[in-house]
Amino acid sequence: MSASRAAAAGRLGAGRGGVAGSAREAGPPRSPGRRREMEEPNGTGPVLSGGVSPGTREKTTTETDSLVSPDRLWNVIVWNDPINLMSYVTFVFQKLFGYSIELATKLMLQVHNEGRSIVASVEREKAEYYVSRLHQYGLQATLEKQDA
Repeated sequence: MSASRAAAAGRLGAGRGGVAGSAREAGPPRSPGRRREMEEPNGTGPVLSGGVSPGTREKTTTETDSLVSPDRLWNVIVWNDPINLMSYVTFVFQKLFGYSIELATKLMLQVHNEGRSIVASVEREKAEYYVSRLHQYGLQATLEKQDA
């Protein structure tokens, strides 16, 4: 290595803890999950690095708060198919929803005779979960908004 390259390499490492190419200055290691605290200008206590005092919260209003009511229910519908056995559908209703054998059989017969059955009326997130799980069991299922 020539003298000029050695000098340039030495300058790259200077001021960076002696490690060439390191972007962090030398100092005590910081915990990755902790924020640095600073004193407020008036000396009343610590301020998180985001500029908000620990005891204060900002109230934010979103449009979804007014558009979606939390009590709106969604129906989970299971559709008839020629593939799954009636005993298997009854088993899935018992396993997934925790229904008794009588209720699971009643719902299964409704699916078989009428072509569909509403097996649950729950909040949207839970309804999506149930539809996903029913698909994993190989049953055809959809969700729809419950009439208000």
